[in-house]
Amino acid sequence: MASMQKLTGADGSPLYSPDLCLTMLIEGATLGVPEVDTQAYRRFRSNIDTLIHKMAGNLPQEERVALVRAIVGEFDTYRSDTENALRDALMGWRGLIGKLFGKLMTSLGIDAHNPDVFSLNQRIRHLTTSVEIEAWDEKLNNFLDPRAGIAPSEDTPARMRLADTSTANDNLAGLHGGGRALERLTELIRKADRGYVVLFRLGCLDLINERFGDEAVQDAVMAVSSYLTHSLRREDTIYHWTDSSLLAILDKRANEHILNAELKRIVALNRDVNINIGGRTVMLRIPIEFDAVPIVRLRSADDVRKLSLESAYTH
Repeated sequence: MASMQKLTGADGSPLYSPDLCLTMLIEGATLGVPEVDTQAYRRFRSNIDTLIHKMAGNLPQEERVALVRAIVGEFDTYRSDTENALRDALMGWRGLIGKLFGKLMTSLGIDAHNPDVFSLNQRIRHLTTSVEIEAWDEKLNNFLDPRAGIAPSEDTPARMRLADTSTANDNLAGLHGGGRALERLTELIRKADRGYVVLFRLGCLDLINERFGDEAVQDAVMAVSSYLTHSLRREDTIYHWTDSSLLAILDKRANEHILNAELKRIVALNRDVNINIGGRTVMLRIPIEFDAVPIVRLRSADDVRKLSLESAYTH
Protein backbone atom coordinates (compact mmCIF):
# COMPACT_ATOMS: atom_id res chain seq x y z
CA MET A 1 0.00 0.00 0.00
CA ALA A 2 1.30 3.46 -0.85
CA SER A 3 2.25 5.73 2.05
CA MET A 4 -0.49 8.01 3.37
CA GLN A 5 0.54 11.36 1.87
CA LYS A 6 -1.58 13.94 3.67
CA LEU A 7 -2.37 17.49 2.66
CA THR A 8 -3.79 20.05 5.04
CA GLY A 9 -6.93 22.02 4.33
CA ALA A 10 -7.57 25.65 5.22
CA ASP A 11 -8.99 24.62 8.56
CA GLY A 12 -6.05 22.35 9.29
CA SER A 13 -8.00 19.12 8.64
CA PRO A 14 -6.08 16.38 6.75
CA LEU A 15 -6.72 15.83 3.07
CA TYR A 16 -5.47 12.90 0.99
CA SER A 17 -3.86 13.52 -2.37
CA PRO A 18 -5.74 12.39 -5.52
CA ASP A 19 -2.78 10.17 -6.42
CA LEU A 20 -3.04 8.32 -3.11
CA CYS A 21 -6.78 7.85 -3.46
CA LEU A 22 -6.31 6.50 -6.99
CA THR A 23 -3.59 4.11 -5.81
CA MET A 24 -5.76 2.84 -2.97
CA LEU A 25 -8.68 2.34 -5.36
CA ILE A 26 -6.51 0.32 -7.78
CA GLU A 27 -5.07 -1.81 -4.99
CA GLY A 28 -8.54 -2.47 -3.60
CA ALA A 29 -9.84 -3.51 -7.01
CA THR A 30 -6.84 -5.80 -7.46
CA LEU A 31 -7.52 -7.58 -4.16
CA GLY A 32 -11.08 -8.31 -5.31
CA VAL A 33 -9.96 -10.14 -8.45
CA PRO A 34 -10.46 -13.92 -8.14
CA GLU A 35 -7.54 -16.31 -8.71
CA VAL A 36 -8.84 -18.61 -11.45
CA ASP A 37 -5.64 -19.37 -13.36
CA THR A 38 -2.69 -19.24 -10.94
CA GLN A 39 -0.05 -18.36 -13.51
CA ALA A 40 -2.15 -15.62 -15.10
CA TYR A 41 -3.12 -14.28 -11.69
CA ARG A 42 0.50 -14.01 -10.53
CA ARG A 43 1.45 -12.25 -13.75
CA PHE A 44 -1.47 -9.84 -13.32
CA ARG A 45 -0.58 -8.99 -9.71
CA SER A 46 3.10 -8.50 -10.58
CA ASN A 47 2.29 -6.16 -13.46
CA ILE A 48 -0.17 -4.15 -11.36
CA ASP A 49 2.34 -3.78 -8.51
CA THR A 50 4.99 -2.57 -10.96
CA LEU A 51 2.67 0.03 -12.49
CA ILE A 52 1.49 1.27 -9.09
CA HIS A 53 5.11 1.65 -8.00
CA LYS A 54 5.79 3.81 -11.05
CA MET A 55 2.92 6.13 -10.08
CA ALA A 56 4.58 6.96 -6.75
CA GLY A 57 6.92 9.52 -8.29
CA ASN A 58 6.17 13.03 -9.48
CA LEU A 59 5.29 12.25 -13.07
CA PRO A 60 3.98 14.51 -15.82
CA GLN A 61 0.24 14.32 -16.37
CA GLU A 62 0.64 12.49 -19.70
CA GLU A 63 2.74 9.72 -18.15
CA ARG A 64 0.34 9.34 -15.25
CA VAL A 65 -2.61 8.97 -17.64
CA ALA A 66 -0.63 6.41 -19.65
CA LEU A 67 0.03 4.40 -16.49
CA VAL A 68 -3.67 4.40 -15.59
CA ARG A 69 -4.52 3.19 -19.09
CA ALA A 70 -1.89 0.45 -18.76
CA ILE A 71 -3.47 -0.63 -15.47
CA VAL A 72 -6.91 -0.77 -17.07
CA GLY A 73 -5.35 -2.83 -19.85
CA GLU A 74 -3.95 -5.32 -17.31
CA PHE A 75 -7.43 -5.79 -15.83
CA ASP A 76 -8.84 -6.39 -19.30
CA THR A 77 -6.06 -8.86 -20.16
CA TYR A 78 -6.65 -10.80 -16.96
CA ARG A 79 -10.40 -10.87 -17.62
CA SER A 80 -9.70 -12.40 -21.02
CA ASP A 81 -7.24 -14.92 -19.54
CA THR A 82 -9.79 -15.90 -16.88
CA GLU A 83 -12.57 -16.40 -19.41
CA ASN A 84 -10.30 -18.61 -21.51
CA ALA A 85 -9.25 -20.63 -18.46
CA LEU A 86 -12.87 -21.15 -17.37
CA ARG A 87 -13.87 -22.10 -20.92
CA ASP A 88 -11.03 -24.63 -21.18
CA ALA A 89 -11.87 -26.11 -17.77
CA LEU A 90 -15.55 -26.39 -18.66
CA MET A 91 -14.79 -28.10 -21.96
CA GLY A 92 -12.37 -30.44 -20.19
CA TRP A 93 -14.92 -31.44 -17.55
CA ARG A 94 -17.62 -31.95 -20.18
CA GLY A 95 -15.27 -34.19 -22.17
CA LEU A 96 -14.35 -36.20 -19.07
CA ILE A 97 -18.00 -36.64 -18.06
CA GLY A 98 -18.79 -37.77 -21.60
CA LYS A 99 -16.05 -40.41 -21.53
CA LEU A 100 -17.06 -41.69 -18.10
CA PHE A 101 -20.71 -41.77 -19.14
CA GLY A 102 -19.83 -43.81 -22.23
CA LYS A 103 -17.75 -46.27 -20.18
CA LEU A 104 -20.57 -46.58 -17.66
CA MET A 105 -23.08 -47.46 -20.37
CA THR A 106 -20.67 -50.00 -21.84
CA SER A 107 -20.03 -51.62 -18.45
CA LEU A 108 -23.78 -51.91 -17.87
CA GLY A 109 -24.33 -53.49 -21.26
CA ILE A 110 -26.64 -50.65 -22.37
CA ASP A 111 -26.75 -49.87 -26.09
CA ALA A 112 -25.21 -46.48 -26.90
CA HIS A 113 -27.94 -45.99 -29.53
CA ASN A 114 -30.64 -46.13 -26.88
CA PRO A 115 -32.63 -42.85 -27.33
CA ASP A 116 -32.34 -41.99 -23.63
CA VAL A 117 -28.59 -42.64 -23.64
CA PHE A 118 -28.17 -40.50 -26.75
CA SER A 119 -30.20 -37.68 -25.19
CA LEU A 120 -28.20 -37.76 -21.95
CA ASN A 121 -24.93 -37.78 -23.90
CA GLN A 122 -25.98 -34.81 -26.03
CA ARG A 123 -26.98 -32.77 -22.98
CA ILE A 124 -23.49 -33.07 -21.48
CA ARG A 125 -22.00 -30.62 -23.97
CA HIS A 126 -24.48 -27.94 -22.90
CA LEU A 127 -24.16 -28.24 -19.12
CA THR A 128 -23.11 -24.93 -17.61
CA THR A 129 -25.00 -23.94 -14.47
CA SER A 130 -25.43 -25.92 -11.26
CA VAL A 131 -29.16 -26.13 -11.98
CA GLU A 132 -28.49 -27.76 -15.35
CA ILE A 133 -25.98 -30.20 -13.83
CA GLU A 134 -28.41 -31.20 -11.07
CA ALA A 135 -31.20 -31.72 -13.62
CA TRP A 136 -28.92 -33.92 -15.74
CA ASP A 137 -27.85 -35.92 -12.70
CA GLU A 138 -31.49 -36.51 -11.79
CA LYS A 139 -32.27 -37.74 -15.31
CA LEU A 140 -29.28 -40.10 -15.15
CA ASN A 141 -30.39 -41.47 -11.77
CA ASN A 142 -33.92 -42.00 -13.09
CA PHE A 143 -32.57 -43.79 -16.15
CA LEU A 144 -30.38 -46.08 -14.03
CA ASP A 145 -33.08 -46.81 -11.47
CA PRO A 146 -33.76 -50.56 -11.63
CA ARG A 147 -37.49 -49.83 -11.39
CA ALA A 148 -37.36 -47.91 -14.67
CA GLY A 149 -37.89 -51.13 -16.59
CA ILE A 150 -34.41 -51.49 -18.06
CA ALA A 151 -34.09 -55.21 -18.63
CA PRO A 152 -30.45 -56.33 -18.41
CA SER A 153 -29.13 -58.38 -21.28
CA GLU A 154 -27.69 -61.87 -20.90
CA ASP A 155 -24.22 -60.35 -21.07
CA THR A 156 -24.88 -57.91 -18.23
CA PRO A 157 -22.69 -58.76 -15.22
CA ALA A 158 -24.56 -60.68 -12.55
CA ARG A 159 -24.03 -57.88 -10.04
CA MET A 160 -26.24 -55.60 -12.11
CA ARG A 161 -29.32 -57.80 -12.21
CA LEU A 162 -32.40 -56.41 -10.53
CA ALA A 163 -32.65 -56.54 -6.77
CA ASP A 164 -34.49 -59.47 -5.26
CA THR A 165 -37.55 -57.81 -3.73
CA SER A 166 -39.31 -61.03 -2.80
CA THR A 167 -39.75 -62.11 0.80
CA ALA A 168 -39.31 -65.82 0.10
CA ASN A 169 -36.20 -67.82 0.90
CA ASP A 170 -36.01 -69.78 -2.37
CA ASN A 171 -32.95 -67.96 -3.76
CA LEU A 172 -29.35 -69.05 -4.32
CA ALA A 173 -28.30 -68.31 -0.75
CA GLY A 174 -31.31 -69.88 0.97
CA LEU A 175 -31.98 -66.52 2.64
CA HIS A 176 -35.05 -64.34 2.73
CA GLY A 177 -35.22 -62.02 -0.26
CA GLY A 178 -34.52 -58.30 -0.24
CA GLY A 179 -38.21 -57.53 0.04
CA ARG A 180 -38.12 -58.69 3.65
CA ALA A 181 -35.11 -56.44 4.25
CA LEU A 182 -36.98 -53.43 2.80
CA GLU A 183 -39.94 -54.13 5.09
CA ARG A 184 -37.70 -54.20 8.14
CA LEU A 185 -35.77 -51.12 7.05
CA THR A 186 -38.97 -49.13 6.70
CA GLU A 187 -39.74 -49.80 10.34
CA LEU A 188 -36.17 -49.09 11.49
CA ILE A 189 -36.03 -45.81 9.58
CA ARG A 190 -39.29 -44.74 11.21
CA LYS A 191 -37.72 -45.44 14.62
CA ALA A 192 -34.44 -43.69 13.65
CA ASP A 193 -32.60 -46.87 14.57
CA ARG A 194 -28.83 -46.67 15.11
CA GLY A 195 -28.14 -49.79 13.08
CA TYR A 196 -26.41 -50.12 9.73
CA VAL A 197 -27.17 -51.49 6.29
CA VAL A 198 -24.28 -53.35 4.68
CA LEU A 199 -24.11 -54.43 1.05
CA PHE A 200 -21.71 -57.35 0.60
CA ARG A 201 -20.50 -57.72 -3.00
CA LEU A 202 -19.29 -61.17 -4.05
CA GLY A 203 -16.64 -61.15 -6.79
CA CYS A 204 -15.70 -63.58 -9.54
CA LEU A 205 -19.16 -65.20 -9.74
CA ASP A 206 -19.38 -64.45 -13.47
CA LEU A 207 -16.12 -66.31 -14.04
CA ILE A 208 -17.28 -69.22 -11.90
CA ASN A 209 -20.52 -69.36 -13.86
CA GLU A 210 -18.67 -69.39 -17.18
CA ARG A 211 -16.30 -72.14 -16.08
CA PHE A 212 -18.38 -74.34 -13.79
CA GLY A 213 -22.02 -73.37 -14.34
CA ASP A 214 -24.96 -72.12 -12.26
CA GLU A 215 -24.75 -74.89 -9.69
CA ALA A 216 -21.23 -73.86 -8.72
CA VAL A 217 -22.38 -70.25 -8.35
CA GLN A 218 -25.21 -71.36 -6.09
CA ASP A 219 -22.83 -73.38 -3.91
CA ALA A 220 -20.42 -70.43 -3.68
CA VAL A 221 -23.14 -67.98 -2.68
CA MET A 222 -24.50 -70.39 -0.07
CA ALA A 223 -21.01 -70.89 1.36
CA VAL A 224 -20.36 -67.16 1.62
CA SER A 225 -23.77 -66.47 3.16
CA SER A 226 -23.10 -69.18 5.73
CA TYR A 227 -19.70 -67.69 6.53
CA LEU A 228 -21.11 -64.20 6.97
CA THR A 229 -24.01 -65.47 9.08
CA HIS A 230 -21.60 -67.16 11.50
CA SER A 231 -19.17 -64.22 11.50
CA LEU A 232 -21.69 -61.51 12.35
CA ARG A 233 -23.59 -61.18 15.59
CA ARG A 234 -26.57 -63.35 16.35
CA GLU A 235 -28.96 -60.39 16.21
CA ASP A 236 -27.73 -59.34 12.74
CA THR A 237 -29.72 -60.50 9.71
CA ILE A 238 -28.55 -61.24 6.14
CA TYR A 239 -30.80 -61.18 3.08
CA HIS A 240 -30.39 -62.17 -0.56
CA TRP A 241 -30.16 -58.99 -2.64
CA THR A 242 -28.88 -59.81 -6.14
CA ASP A 243 -27.25 -62.80 -7.79
CA SER A 244 -23.88 -61.52 -6.56
CA SER A 245 -24.63 -59.48 -3.46
CA LEU A 246 -26.04 -59.96 0.02
CA LEU A 247 -27.67 -57.31 2.17
CA ALA A 248 -27.20 -57.26 5.93
CA ILE A 249 -29.02 -55.25 8.57
CA LEU A 250 -26.75 -54.95 11.57
CA ASP A 251 -27.83 -54.17 15.08
CA LYS A 252 -26.47 -51.20 16.97
CA ARG A 253 -22.73 -50.66 16.88
CA ALA A 254 -20.64 -48.23 18.92
CA ASN A 255 -19.73 -46.15 15.86
CA GLU A 256 -19.01 -46.38 12.16
CA HIS A 257 -15.24 -46.72 12.58
CA ILE A 258 -15.59 -49.74 14.85
CA LEU A 259 -18.08 -51.29 12.46
CA ASN A 260 -15.78 -50.82 9.46
CA ALA A 261 -12.91 -52.38 11.41
CA GLU A 262 -15.12 -55.36 12.29
CA LEU A 263 -16.24 -55.84 8.68
CA LYS A 264 -12.70 -55.53 7.35
CA ARG A 265 -11.60 -58.23 9.78
CA ILE A 266 -14.42 -60.52 8.65
CA VAL A 267 -13.58 -59.96 4.97
CA ALA A 268 -9.87 -60.50 5.62
CA LEU A 269 -10.55 -63.83 7.33
CA ASN A 270 -12.63 -65.08 4.42
CA ARG A 271 -11.30 -68.52 3.45
CA ASP A 272 -11.54 -70.82 0.47
CA VAL A 273 -14.91 -72.52 0.09
CA ASN A 274 -15.48 -76.07 -1.10
CA ILE A 275 -17.95 -76.61 -3.92
CA ASN A 276 -18.97 -79.86 -5.58
CA ILE A 277 -18.48 -79.92 -9.33
CA GLY A 278 -19.24 -83.12 -11.21
CA GLY A 279 -18.65 -85.27 -8.15
CA ARG A 280 -15.34 -83.66 -7.23
CA THR A 281 -14.59 -81.02 -4.64
CA VAL A 282 -13.06 -77.74 -5.83
CA MET A 283 -11.72 -75.05 -3.51
CA LEU A 284 -12.47 -71.47 -4.48
CA ARG A 285 -12.05 -68.16 -2.72
CA ILE A 286 -14.84 -65.65 -3.33
CA PRO A 287 -13.64 -62.04 -2.93
CA ILE A 288 -15.92 -59.98 -0.70
CA GLU A 289 -16.24 -56.21 -0.65
CA PHE A 290 -18.74 -54.13 1.31
CA ASP A 291 -20.41 -50.75 1.69
CA ALA A 292 -21.91 -49.77 5.05
CA VAL A 293 -24.45 -46.98 5.58
CA PRO A 294 -26.05 -45.87 8.87
CA ILE A 295 -29.80 -46.39 8.82
CA VAL A 296 -30.34 -42.84 10.08
CA ARG A 297 -28.91 -41.54 6.78
CA LEU A 298 -31.59 -43.29 4.74
CA ARG A 299 -34.66 -41.29 3.82
CA SER A 300 -36.56 -44.42 2.85
CA ALA A 301 -35.94 -48.13 2.36
CA ASP A 302 -35.78 -47.49 -1.38
CA ASP A 303 -32.48 -45.64 -0.86
CA VAL A 304 -30.89 -49.08 -0.55
CA ARG A 305 -31.59 -49.59 -4.26
CA LYS A 306 -29.46 -46.56 -5.08
CA LEU A 307 -26.69 -47.85 -2.80
CA SER A 308 -26.78 -51.16 -4.65
CA LEU A 309 -26.72 -49.52 -8.07
CA GLU A 310 -23.95 -47.04 -7.25
CA SER A 311 -21.81 -49.83 -5.78
CA ALA A 312 -22.24 -51.89 -8.91
CA TYR A 313 -20.83 -49.30 -11.30
CA THR A 314 -18.20 -47.73 -9.05
CA HIS A 315 -16.41 -50.99 -8.15
